[in-house]
Amino acid sequence: MKKTFAVVSSLAMLLAFSPVGSASTELVKSEPSKSVVSVSQSGNGKSLASEITKLDKQTLKANQRALKKQVDTLSDTEFDKFMHNYVKENKNYLSSSELTNRLNMLGIEFSMKDRATPEFSAQAIGVDQITLSSYSAKRGGDSYYRLYISWDSSVSEARPGSYDLVSIEWDPTVGAYYDANVGDTTKATKRDGSRRTSGIYLFNVLDNKLDFDTYATVYVTPKKSGWLEYGSKYTHTYSKTSTSTTVGAAFNYATAGSTGGLTYNVTLSETEASWDKWDDNAVNLP
Repeated sequence: MKKTFAVVSSLAMLLAFSPVGSASTELVKSEPSKSVVSVSQSGNGKSLASEITKLDKQTLKANQRALKKQVDTLSDTEFDKFMHNYVKENKNYLSSSELTNRLNMLGIEFSMKDRATPEFSAQAIGVDQITLSSYSAKRGGDSYYRLYISWDSSVSEARPGSYDLVSIEWDPTVGAYYDANVGDTTKATKRDGSRRTSGIYLFNVLDNKLDFDTYATVYVTPKKSGWLEYGSKYTHTYSKTSTSTTVGAAFNYATAGSTGGLTYNVTLSETEASWDKWDDNAVNLP
């Protein structure tokens, strides 16, 4: 069974962030007394997301300017961690509109569909035990949009086959490839970007790990205004025998991508089986 991680934080303290590691910022609480809390700053996107998800809307609004400045100064890598953990820490399953409204207060355009509460089981990984979250974000000062796919499994795989494969697919007539990234290189790696101009990028998921939850992202720049369709296919492979493997799955590209670009198919060995899962979304480019 995977380890469960809990975030423990004092309600009296809020971590805030800036490029100056030793500085501090005073965040105003939403209580009528307007008491002030002093917070340290480190520029860590994961921790910033964890603390912001704990703020009620009034407190977030009261500290909107300071928090927006902290988000704006995050590096691209730390901002990606911020977005992944902002979505992952949504333990109360706020609606996508509520998540969007809160991020808009920080100058971030956000798009995500509502998701169901995940199901948990002690059995081997099934299609219902990996939660996919496909969403997009754009920081105010950036010229590009970020297309994300996050995955979260409630169990670990006892007999992994080839590394799992996940794609980010998009309409290449609307958005042009700019860059790609993964959240944790011990859990996922870039697999193939040779067809990135055709609207697809592939990533390995190292599902032989006890905990392989992380994310991948592709940055795209607008080619024209309108809706950019994008999505991700996750292929989980597992061994039908007691032998497990730790190599990338064999694949080929296919032209029937539902977003307007390419997709892929996995070629299995005789001892492997697999299932696919898909999630998609769209963002309106100006």
